[in-house]
Amino acid sequence: MFGIVINVGQTYKEGNAKRNLREIIMKFKNICEDVWWWIRYGIWQRMAEFPRYMYWFFQRGKRGYSDSDVWGFCDHLSDIIIGGVKQLHKNHQSYPSDLTTQQWNKVLKEVIWTFETAKHICNHDWLYQNSESWNKKDYNKWVKLSNEVNLKYPTLEKCKAMTKYECEKFEMGWELFQKHYFSLWD
Repeated sequence: MFGIVINVGQTYKEGNAKRNLREIIMKFKNICEDVWWWIRYGIWQRMAEFPRYMYWFFQRGKRGYSDSDVWGFCDHLSDIIIGGVKQLHKNHQSYPSDLTTQQWNKVLKEVIWTFETAKHICNHDWLYQNSESWNKKDYNKWVKLSNEVNLKYPTLEKCKAMTKYECEKFEMGWELFQKHYFSLWD
């Protein structure tokens, strides 16, 4: 529709300018299509879903979670824990008596990393193996699979096979979370 012909004899600079113009036109076209879809369908979908969202809102207020949260409960809990621990890390005024402030900050950072990783695992973005059964053969198989997924679905978040170090760090974060669970207060 917006095709631009690039002559063979043109300079490199002119070719880049025309390529950049083509990219700008394509981005503009995509934005226009998105706006049109939103006007045509999106507004009406939101209006139809509004009662359901309100119902879930009141469920969260009454019992702390909604039916829709349970559909991906690991993801929901990871979000809550990440947010809470980040808030503790940012504003903490206390720490366990057996740790220094620096050690406590390190523990909180490890727990945050662990739950961010758990979110990736829950969303099937990262492929996890237990570190005790971790082996190079399976890891290479997972790397090959993740590369195929990334090539087939380039618009999705990049799939990744976790290294043994990452798996051990993830497990250590869970142990730290369990060990310091009753210290997570401010």
